[in-house]
Amino acid sequence: MKKIVRRLENEYEQELEETVEQLEEKGINEADFMQMIMDEINSKTLNITGTFNEDMVRYVRSFVNSLWYYEDDTRRPLYVNISSRGGEVDALFAILDMLDECKEEWGCTIITKCNGYSHSCGFALWCYGDERDMGKNGELMCHSISYGINGLIQNHEQELKRTKKVQKKLDRVITTNTPITQQQLNKWYKKGDVFLDYEDALKLGLLTTKE
Repeated sequence: MKKIVRRLENEYEQELEETVEQLEEKGINEADFMQMIMDEINSKTLNITGTFNEDMVRYVRSFVNSLWYYEDDTRRPLYVNISSRGGEVDALFAILDMLDECKEEWGCTIITKCNGYSHSCGFALWCYGDERDMGKNGELMCHSISYGINGLIQNHEQELKRTKKVQKKLDRVITTNTPITQQQLNKWYKKGDVFLDYEDALKLGLLTTKE
C-alpha cells in the first residue's frame, strides 16, 4: 500500500495537489481521498457519482493512471458504477478517451452498471460498456444535448454547428455499443427526456448481464 501511495504522489504530484485542494474545500482531507482511490483501485472499480465536470475528469485520471497496479491482471474486468444525472458532455468525452486508454493498454473488458440513475451523460457512459448491467430499481434517461450562450448571431451559429457535431459523436457512442439505432434516437429526441426502467432496458436488449 505504501509503495502505491508513493508512486501516486511522485508521478502525479501536481494533479493530486490540485484535486486535494478542491476536495479540502468540500471538507474531504487528503488521507480520506487517498484511501478512497486505494479502495477503488483494489476492487478495480471506478465509481462515477454526481455531475460530469472537471472534478470528475481529474478523479478518473487519477484512477486510470493508477491501473499499473493490475499490469499482471489484465483479464480482470474494469467495473464502472454510475449514479449520475449528467453534466458537461466535454467531460464525458474526456472520460471516454481515458477508458479507451484502459482498453488499449490493458486489454480489459469494461462493465458498466447503473446504480439508481444514469441520466444524460451518465446514460451515454453506461452505453459505452462492453457489458451493461443495472439494478432492478435503476433508471436510464436519454435526451439530446443542449447549450446556451450569449452573444452575436454568429456566435450562436457557430455554437449550433459545433453542438450538432458533438451530438453525432454522442450518438455514435450509443448506437455503436448498443442495439439502439439512430432512427430510434431521433424519435426519442423529439419527445424530450426519455426514461427507461429495468424492464424497458431488458426489452430493448440493452442489458448484457442480469441480476
